[in-house]
Amino acid sequence: MLKILKAMSEVNLDGFNPQMGEVSEGETVIGELNDDLKRMLFLMSSANDEQEELNVELLNDIKHHEQQHVNSDCNDKDCKEFIRSLREKTNALSEKVDSTTSMFWAAVKFEFDYPDGNLCIRDGFKVVSEPSDPSGGMSIGFVGTFPMDLDFEDLLASMP
Repeated sequence: MLKILKAMSEVNLDGFNPQMGEVSEGETVIGELNDDLKRMLFLMSSANDEQEELNVELLNDIKHHEQQHVNSDCNDKDCKEFIRSLREKTNALSEKVDSTTSMFWAAVKFEFDYPDGNLCIRDGFKVVSEPSDPSGGMSIGFVGTFPMDLDFEDLLASMP
């Protein structure tokens, strides 16, 4: 917890104004993020940006490895090392994304005394409640992550 508090204290909010969409019909504005929550949002957003950059890197790595298979320049040891390196790259960042996302939404729900239901952040750091989602999911809108439950062995087995 001290690590995230230190990271939050180092966030400069000047110029941080992510575009997250206007409040939509059916959504209810329940408040606005305070500066601490904005800092947490910044950390979550930064972790997700890192994840997106890593996704591009991983796709390039996979294409390169796939080419090694096409050229018959790959053996079982190479594949095992490749899979190990993919896991190593993804595990720590996946934990960071999951942790910052969980902490952010827990803090938002606590701050606005909104333990149940779907929340989303909109332009101007507005916190909105969304109409009920039958799946029980929480909307995080702008967050996109690499499927960390991807089975790398299956992925490699599917390569020509």
